Amino acid sequence: MAASTGRAPWQSRLPCHYDTRTADIPDNQILLWTLHQLQRTRHLFRDTTQTKIRNAYRALNGSIFLIPFTATDCHDRPYDRLNADYKIPHTLCRFFLAHLSPGQEHGDRQTIPFLLNTATLYEQFVAAWLAKNLPDRYQLKTQEHYKFSQKHNYYIDLTIYDRATGKVIAVLDTKYKTPTKSSNDDINQIIAYAHFKQTDRAILIYPEPLQIPLDTTDQNIHIQTLTFSLDRDPDTAGNDFLDQLQLA
Repeated sequence: MAASTGRAPWQSRLPCHYDTRTADIPDNQILLWTLHQLQRTRHLFRDTTQTKIRNAYRALNGSIFLIPFTATDCHDRPYDRLNADYKIPHTLCRFFLAHLSPGQEHGDRQTIPFLLNTATLYEQFVAAWLAKNLPDRYQLKTQEHYKFSQKHNYYIDLTIYDRATGKVIAVLDTKYKTPTKSSNDDINQIIAYAHFKQTDRAILIYPEPLQIPLDTTDQNIHIQTLTFSLDRDPDTAGNDFLDQLQLA
């Protein structure tokens, strides 16, 4: 700096180099983009959490440029003593960005329309949890074929067997709906399944408790309506269901 000043002593400004600190860096841009995506997912969080997300977004928005990022961008980022505090937030960003999916509300992007068979998803979810968590003495089979007549074929959602004896302990049918009470068709269907499998337990499974639950015996078959909830932690809901099932 001294040499350049000596060559032009009439200049009042001294040449120097310096760094300008800015918040508009990729570390913060990842946070802003994730918050931007999360605040558009209205039904994923409680109202209090949504408020916190909006407040955090407003705090960053304006000073940081909104740039799209993917979950991969949050992985294997370099960290040192200056940005080590970003490691945990970026891990959360990676989780959310990796698992966000299209929603049913109007957005700003086009996609191919699709349908989800939620009844089948519910059945497969319950089956997967039971297959993993049933006591070892029991075996679960899914979609067993039941031929009622030449023109009428049915598939039993879930059948629980005793591994040692091969005896059917219960037949279960999942119902992804929340009526006040079970319909006669549903009851007759599960009774028919119980007769076909020669068991005395027939169970209808719903995602929420019915206002008028069923716990009765008809034709020597014990018929029940039980709940495998979807609005709770899966293991908690599953263990509660096993308690209701009361396997010997």
